[in-house]
Amino acid sequence: MTLLRTTFWMGILVCIKIMSVFLTSKIIAVYIGPIGLALVEQFQNIIQIIRTFSANLIQKGVIKYVSEYRNNPIEKSKILSSALIFSIAISIILGFFLISFSSQIAEVTLESISFRNIVILLAATLILFSLNNLFLAILNAELEIKKYVLSNIVNTLLFIACTIFLVIYFGVFGALLSLVINQSLIFFFTGGLVITSKWFRWKDFFKGVHYDSLSKLITYAFIMIVTTLSLPIAQLVIRNYVAHSLSWEEAGYWQGMTKLSTNYAILLDTLFSTYYLPKLSSVNSDTDLKNEIKNYYRFLIPISVFIAFIIYGLKSQITIIMFSKAFLPMTVLFKYQLVGDIAKVASWILSYIMIAKTMIKELFITECLFLFFYTISSCLFIHNFGLIGSSIAFSLSYIFYCVVMIYFVYKHIKVKNKNVSSTLIDNYVENLT
Repeated sequence: MTLLRTTFWMGILVCIKIMSVFLTSKIIAVYIGPIGLALVEQFQNIIQIIRTFSANLIQKGVIKYVSEYRNNPIEKSKILSSALIFSIAISIILGFFLISFSSQIAEVTLESISFRNIVILLAATLILFSLNNLFLAILNAELEIKKYVLSNIVNTLLFIACTIFLVIYFGVFGALLSLVINQSLIFFFTGGLVITSKWFRWKDFFKGVHYDSLSKLITYAFIMIVTTLSLPIAQLVIRNYVAHSLSWEEAGYWQGMTKLSTNYAILLDTLFSTYYLPKLSSVNSDTDLKNEIKNYYRFLIPISVFIAFIIYGLKSQITIIMFSKAFLPMTVLFKYQLVGDIAKVASWILSYIMIAKTMIKELFITECLFLFFYTISSCLFIHNFGLIGSSIAFSLSYIFYCVVMIYFVYKHIKVKNKNVSSTLIDNYVENLT
């Protein structure tokens, strides 16, 4: 699958996701307003964190190693079997944790213990979350891009239908409920796509745990914890700071801007997970690696800048279309937020290089630095400049993050070249003697 073809299929998926974002955001904005949106996104962050420890924990490891062992059925079956058992086990453990602390989670994150049943339902369906993401990772690794896109399209359409119906009839509770049930229902469809594939074999999933394969997956699990948790944790802290130092209404404006910022990069994010990770994992020479980086910046950065200019020029219209006139105060945030988005896109290829090359220490350092810098700078700037300080902090944080990423990737390539040169010299001297 070439970059162009992958981009084409991802483009179809993104168009549908954009439609989903528009419809669901509009319904939520009209029926439950800025405060409701803030609470819904608060729960969305909780789901992201929980899924990081269950559904997404080994996803990139599965993509890497199933892709790598595609022509080695013995090693591939070890990865698949270990991944299945790990996903089920971790989902059960987390499910018990959520049920045990459902009241506290609902009260702290959603401001009301009345939402504890939503947390319990999330716990009960967590295993379906995990298995659905495992199957999606397998489709990705097997280069079944069409099936991967089809599953995501059905999932998106299901989410639209659930959200519209439940928000209209049940308000905030319905919006929270839709976040839980759609990922559970889609599992049965994704599972059907995997089972009916030519390469699928039941026995590959029932060979027990292989500790060498599990060790490889756990390495990627650690990477996912570090890279995925940093932003949701920061957003939880910042949203609560905005809500309690300013108001929940302004937290809704901040969330609206954050949601637009996130959706602006959906295509690029999807492209990374489906194309660049398998591609970068297979790149061995520094020359090829540098060429991939150059091609990325030539192809995607100009697109990002162009889209940013369009969004900024139409910020008021986009805000009204995506949300409602009640969200117009958030338009002051666009300028700095879009600068930060461009820096974020510039840093993504570098973070995926770290993931593909298993640069665990560097990933941990950069993500911790970002989490600390973004959270502290947001609180400081919001305290001194009000809500616009959140966007200034966002922009500065991603510029800082990108610079740190460039330093570590450059250092990695430089050290690798030095080691290769030393090995060649040693071999040459040994041959002479």
